[in-house]
Amino acid sequence: LSPNTISAAVRNSIDANADLFTAIPQRMAKNLSERLMYPFIDWSLFCWIPLKLAQRTQSSLLSAGFGQFMLFKTSAYRLIGGHEIINDDPLDDFNLARLARKKKLKVELCQGTHCVKVLPYRSNVEAVNSISRSVFPALNYSISVFSIFSMVIIGLGFIPITTVLFTVLFHTGFSNIFFLSSFTLCIVTASWFITCRNFGHSMAVVACYPISMAMMILVASHSILTYILGVTNWKSRKMSIRKIRF
Repeated sequence: LSPNTISAAVRNSIDANADLFTAIPQRMAKNLSERLMYPFIDWSLFCWIPLKLAQRTQSSLLSAGFGQFMLFKTSAYRLIGGHEIINDDPLDDFNLARLARKKKLKVELCQGTHCVKVLPYRSNVEAVNSISRSVFPALNYSISVFSIFSMVIIGLGFIPITTVLFTVLFHTGFSNIFFLSSFTLCIVTASWFITCRNFGHSMAVVACYPISMAMMILVASHSILTYILGVTNWKSRKMSIRKIRF
């Protein structure tokens, strides 16, 4: 934590009359897995939960909590049942925030990359296992949601680039599909640029974001497989088997 982080959070929480004040941290990357996965995670958050919308809406689907920094009012924490109610949940921080929203409590989400930093993992394997144990729960343990997730990522990350390159290299003519692909490519690239700038990631990731997307699909597949087989482990603790949805 940077100096004065706690006092600033308390002050902002009081000013906003927040029952839960939580901050998006800056994830420090040391190994290749982290350098590829963390920008994707922050890009997903940037696209899925715009901060202004997340602060204004009461929808629990647009709620997020970050376990690295969560400041509760004592009464709010007790009202939702605290950590006891989510003691075996791989997405405990997100679901604490969602429970708070369901109880009509005020959740204040801010970008804390300038004051809250998370240390990197010791190895590529540890980093992958960390993300893997959260991906399938984030997809609601649903095979169909994973399929949709994969198709969206492929549609955004690979089809526009392939179409543009094929058209330019083989001179097949500039069709409407080419212009749509070019527009999509520009929008996605711009969103990755903003994400890397705002969340402190290397700008080199912008140039190879399809690799980051491909890796996350692989990690999501790993997550599904370990949950189906009941072998998901985190910090020497086996995660309980959940009902798999189709």
